Amino acid sequence: MQKLKLMIVDDEYLIRQYIRNCIDWERLGYTIVGELGTAQGALQLAEELKPDVVLTDICMPGLDGLSFTGLLKGSCPNVRVIAVTGHDDFEYAQRGIRVGLDNYLLKPIDEKELENVALEIKESILSQQSQDELFRELTDYRKQNEPIVREYYLKKLLEPDFHQDSLSENAVDSLLPGREGFYQTVVVSFDDFSQIILGMDIKKGNTEWMTHYLEKELENKRIYWVPDKFGHIVFLSREEDFSWETFMAELEGKWKKTFHFPIYYGIGDAERFMKDIYKSYMGANNRLNSAIVFGNNQYQQEKIFSRFEGMANPIPMEDLKKLHAYIETDSPAKVEELVHNWFEKWKHINFMDLFYLKLQLLNAVFYIYSMNTKEEASYDFHEDYKEYYQRIFQIPTLKLLQDCFLDMCRKIMEMYHDEKSVRPSSLIYAVKEYVNMHLSDATLALAGTAEKFYLNSSYLSRIFKKEMGVSFVEYVNAQRIERAKSLLEETDLKIYEVAEKVGTGNANYLGILFKKAVGCTPYEYRSKKRQG
Repeated sequence: MQKLKLMIVDDEYLIRQYIRNCIDWERLGYTIVGELGTAQGALQLAEELKPDVVLTDICMPGLDGLSFTGLLKGSCPNVRVIAVTGHDDFEYAQRGIRVGLDNYLLKPIDEKELENVALEIKESILSQQSQDELFRELTDYRKQNEPIVREYYLKKLLEPDFHQDSLSENAVDSLLPGREGFYQTVVVSFDDFSQIILGMDIKKGNTEWMTHYLEKELENKRIYWVPDKFGHIVFLSREEDFSWETFMAELEGKWKKTFHFPIYYGIGDAERFMKDIYKSYMGANNRLNSAIVFGNNQYQQEKIFSRFEGMANPIPMEDLKKLHAYIETDSPAKVEELVHNWFEKWKHINFMDLFYLKLQLLNAVFYIYSMNTKEEASYDFHEDYKEYYQRIFQIPTLKLLQDCFLDMCRKIMEMYHDEKSVRPSSLIYAVKEYVNMHLSDATLALAGTAEKFYLNSSYLSRIFKKEMGVSFVEYVNAQRIERAKSLLEETDLKIYEVAEKVGTGNANYLGILFKKAVGCTPYEYRSKKRQG
């Protein structure tokens, strides 16, 4: 361990000599880097030597010890100063506190007291260094994982059942800064839907072009974007004065000039509360669907739906919630009954109104898909959704449309109940990586790990257990046992050294965990492996 650097400042040579020789500084973990007779000389040398601790007399000619301490703390704020004084009075003590003295020693100096103070200061410095190192590690780790964390949470904000306790307002402000009480989404699709609807091969847009454009145009603006499960880009904005209509029109023009087919977008309503971001997202998707269907981003949303409401009432939100519940609980008979009732009410609409009905069913499929919050699935949402666009707009009759919608519902139901479709999220992957990197840290715990990922402990515990099938503590212990097994097999480390390497703290506790998991003690395990 690196030794602390000590500087001694006293105008009396014999006192300096006594301080240097009365105790074994090397044994205590100190190296004396300077012995100065004046405070002025010590100030000049301190910036070069960078001492960790300065032991100074109070009463010196010229610049006294307290004034020296104030100037020294100004140029070397982390230095610790111990004052040696014969002035045992309250006024000096008060002034010393104001200038930042860390401790006092009264003349004549007692060797044992000096040693105790030196050890206290050393412990304090090492503790602070440990905290500083942890903070640097935390900062570096957050920077390294910030894209993962940001994308994970921005996607969580788009979920219909987003829980307020999983992300505080303060955390949202750090990940999505902006005006208080303002949340808005915009959804963009850059597939060639004119070809998709006709069932033809499509030209896929260049995501790199889009990324470069957005990074340039939105630089220094409080707007972020993430991909959603439908292959769309979702903007999340807290910029109240930002003109989305102007920005999207410019983006559309430059895109079309480059790729020779349009992009489509929907602008959601602004919401006041974080929990309502999904409402803005759903509205933006419904408008995106309208733009795609009508082939024009400048559609008149209110006129479209005011006309449709006169022909066949849009699907009520309560019915969409019922449909989702029936799909989630694997109740195909109830799904068929609900959808049959919808189409019974629509059976008298004319051919032109069938077009608007298809749009409503398209929005219903989006709602059901979006309610599935699995991070990744064996189903490709993007491809399924494109297929549905293609199928639904080629259907000529109401009966075939009903069959098509029910078929889509059955497919989504299969997806909901395919256990193989669940894989750990990118956030849980990052948490696992962090755990594996810090197994040797005996203080590794749920609370500290949660803090590094902007989570509260209960939320991390819940999602970790849900995605991994074991608790956080069980996972950590299992990884420690696996590492201990490797060390026992591959090294000659003593059992207590293995315990230190895997972060269990001591050999006894490692033995308890090891025997519970493996069925024998670490010593027995090593013996068996080497005999076999």
